[in-house]
Amino acid sequence: MIFRRVVGNTFGVVGLLAVGAWLASTADRVVYQTWHEWAFERQLQTEPATVGAFLEEEKLRAVGWLVGSRQPMESAVPAGAPALTPPPAQSSPAPVPPHGIVGRLIIPRLGVRAIVRDGDAEDTLRVALGHIPSTALPGQIGNVGIAGHRDTLFRGLRGVRKNDLILVETQAGKYVYRVRSTRIVNPRDVSVLQAGRSRQLTLVTCYPFSYVGSAPDRFIVQADQVSGAS
Repeated sequence: MIFRRVVGNTFGVVGLLAVGAWLASTADRVVYQTWHEWAFERQLQTEPATVGAFLEEEKLRAVGWLVGSRQPMESAVPAGAPALTPPPAQSSPAPVPPHGIVGRLIIPRLGVRAIVRDGDAEDTLRVALGHIPSTALPGQIGNVGIAGHRDTLFRGLRGVRKNDLILVETQAGKYVYRVRSTRIVNPRDVSVLQAGRSRQLTLVTCYPFSYVGSAPDRFIVQADQVSGAS
């Protein structure tokens, strides 16, 4: 009886710790996405993005919610968030600093919407979609590679279909891609990121979507640019 009780208590503690870690990770991602989504939108409108302005808008949203507004409260400002100023107008992609914001990816039919950050390491994919290093930037000739976790920001990819539209917004312009194909590959198959002479987009996530733990394969979505700055 004592052994069973100890085992049961141990599993209970482990379960609570796992739930706590999941909640912390989710909150971190929501805060990151909300702040950078807001700041990105301000930059597109050539307005400065400051923590003060963000907090003021959040306060107004909170008041509206308390008096009966249906607008959801989804965010809080991350500690130490920097003030962002609008970049100069550009007609072509500018280099992105390490961990810098590349843009925003939207798949309207699937409800996928997320900020894309430079890099594909875990510290990036924990809070954002990641632009795979050495691949093209949106708007450039070549293959734009973007990775994300199948159980968070790329969860909706399980429902992707041929001809779905994917919008990638950057400070240099907006680019629309049309899904050409999907496939499942081995993680070592990097040929899917091979650059061609056209403007392409490749989305990468783990597969199967319902797999528990580190999934063995990769789910690939490949799309061609159909409109946008050139």
